[in-house]
Formats: sequence, structure tokens, C-alpha cells
Amino acid sequence: MSNIISQKQLSIVIPAYNEEFRIGITLREVYDVAKMTLDEFEIIVVNDGSTDGTCAKALVVANELGPEVSVISNKQIKVLGLHFIKDLSLQNSHNYLLFLVIMHIVKQA
Repeated sequence: MSNIISQKQLSIVIPAYNEEFRIGITLREVYDVAKMTLDEFEIIVVNDGSTDGTCAKALVVANELGPEVSVISNKQIKVLGLHFIKDLSLQNSHNYLLFLVIMHIVKQA
């Protein structure tokens, strides 16, 4: 039974590109669910070269929510923050990783 993980631990990566109007609610909802269901978690927003206020909004919300939430900002687009996975796997801070992608829904006229 030593191979069974007894604690529910999760690292959640949220890549964000120009999500200024969406990132706040997304972070709050993910945080609330994680807080209710996990023993330990971290939420990492990877601002991927946004040209709007995504990074600033993410930093404000992260500060409100607490130390489980952090923001990394890239000045250039790095393909949905995928390069971050390599660095996270070296740290291996939690047992599992969830890569959450916020999708734009565009209604064509």
C-alpha cells in the first residue's frame, strides 16, 4: 500500500493570453473548487505574452486569494505556457498536474 497516495495534491497550471476579462473569475472558481476538494494545491497562472491587462488582473486576484496562487509572466508568446511544464516537472512539487486551458469562444457574424 505504500504506492497509494494518501493526500489529494494537485498543481494547476492556467496558461493565459489576453484573458483580462476572464482570468479573475476563472482563478476564483478554480481556487474555490481546489480549496473544497484537495488537501494541498497550487495554482500557477502563466501569462503568455498578453498585450492587455491579463497579468495585472491575475496578480491582483492571486494576492487576494493567497500563497497557493502565483503568476509567471512571459514577455513573448511561448505556446500556451507549455515550456513551463518542463520546469515544473523538475520541481515536482505535487503528485499530479492539471493543465487548464481557457478557450476563447468567438461568435462569427
